[in-house]
Amino acid sequence: MANEDNYETEDISENSDESIITNYDEMREEYKSEKKGFLGNLKKKADTIKDKSVDLGKTTAKGAEGLGNKIDSMIDDGVSAAKAARTSKDEILDLLERLAKMKEKGILTEKEFTQKKKDLLEKI
Repeated sequence: MANEDNYETEDISENSDESIITNYDEMREEYKSEKKGFLGNLKKKADTIKDKSVDLGKTTAKGAEGLGNKIDSMIDDGVSAAKAARTSKDEILDLLERLAKMKEKGILTEKEFTQKKKDLLEKI
């Protein structure tokens, strides 16, 4: 039998109460089964998303740790280079003073002193 909206309907006026209850119970069990299947699938998908999120978090943490270590290493290298440059400048200044004393004592000529001085100053 079809109604105004062309939906199939069942005339239950002739059905017994027991038949209606049986149909209701069957429909309820079918609904529970479908609901259980839907919720089970939903839980599986949620678990998958959670696992992927945890993996992403671990990967990100490892990457951040590696990046932090690399930055620390670069800073250490920079500090070492700065210390070496400072030491090198101090050593060059000491050498210039010694060269000047050697020139004063006549150990070096003016030309030799000037050349060595030029070489050392280029290193600064």
